[in-house]
Amino acid sequence: MAGGRYGAQTIQYRPGRTGPKVIVQPASSARVTFAGELTVRGTYLELRGMTLNDLEIPREANYVTFRNIRNLGFWIEGASNITFIGSEVTCGKCPFHPFLTDGGGTDNRPPRNIVFDGVYFHDWHAAEEGQHTECLQIGSGDGVTIRNSVFKNCATADGGRGATASLHISWFGRGPKTRNILIENNFFYPSGSLYAINAGDWINLDFRYNSVAGPIIVGSGWGDGTPVEFVGNIMRFGECQGPRTGTGTHSKYIYRYNVFDGGTCDPTDKNAPAGFVNANENLRLKPGAAAVNSGDPKSSPRRDIDGDKRPKGGRADAGADEAR
Repeated sequence: MAGGRYGAQTIQYRPGRTGPKVIVQPASSARVTFAGELTVRGTYLELRGMTLNDLEIPREANYVTFRNIRNLGFWIEGASNITFIGSEVTCGKCPFHPFLTDGGGTDNRPPRNIVFDGVYFHDWHAAEEGQHTECLQIGSGDGVTIRNSVFKNCATADGGRGATASLHISWFGRGPKTRNILIENNFFYPSGSLYAINAGDWINLDFRYNSVAGPIIVGSGWGDGTPVEFVGNIMRFGECQGPRTGTGTHSKYIYRYNVFDGGTCDPTDKNAPAGFVNANENLRLKPGAAAVNSGDPKSSPRRDIDGDKRPKGGRADAGADEAR
C-alpha cells in the first residue's frame, strides 16, 4: 500500500468469502495513516504496520487480524475471530474509550473469539467531567482473551477524573451475558481508580498469572454462578469474596497459588510484598521476590510476558514475569 494519509474508508463484506487471507501493509519504508474512520466489514484479512485513528469493526467482520498497528480508538460490535497482535492503543485525552459491544439486530450477538496478544494499552484519559474512562471496556463478549499485554496510565490524568479501572469487564444488558473471559500474563500498572480491574462475576471468568500494581474488584451477582478463578497472580489483597453488587446468582471465587500483599484466600496463596522492580514503571520481579517459584506446579502458561519459557526453576513464578 502506498504511503500517505487516507480519509474515511470501508472494507466491505463479501458474502461467502473464506480465504485465503488478504494482507494489507505499507510498501517498503512507507508510512500509512488512516486519519478518517476505517470501517472493516471484511473477512479473512490482515492489516499490518499502520496507524488507524478510528477503527470500527461491525458484526460482519470475521477472521480479521491487526498486527503491529497504532490505534486511537476501536469499537468491536458483534464481530467474530478478531485478533490484535503486538499493537499499541492510546489516545491521550479523548471523549470515548475502546470497547466491545453487541452487534445489534434481533439477537444482539456478542463479539466472539476476540484476542489481544502483546498489546500496549496506555495513556487514555477523560476529556470532560462526567465521563467514565478506562483503557478497555468489555461490554459484551463470548470468548475474549487478553494476554501478554500492558495497561499503563489508564485514566490517571487530572487526579483520576472519570476513572473506572484500567480494564472494565461489564455487560451492557443486551443479548447473552458476558462469558468465557481469560485475562492471562499481563502487566496492570496503577490506574486513576483504586482498582486496576473492575469486573462482575461473569460466566467463566479466569485471571491467570497477571502482575497487578494494586487491587482488583470483582462484584458478584451478575453471572450464572460459574466460579471465578484466580491462579498464579500477584496483586494487592482486597477481599476473597467479591461484594454483592448484582441481584443474580452469586459465584464462588476459587484461588490457587497467588501472591497477595496483605492477606490470603487459599492455603496455597502467599501473603507477601509484590516484589516488583518498580510498581509504577517495571512490574518484573526483583531477585528473591516471594513470587519466584510460587506459581501452580501443575498449570502455567508456557511462556511469560517477554516470551521467556516457563518454568525456569522447579515451578513457574507467580505473575506475568518469569524471573529466574
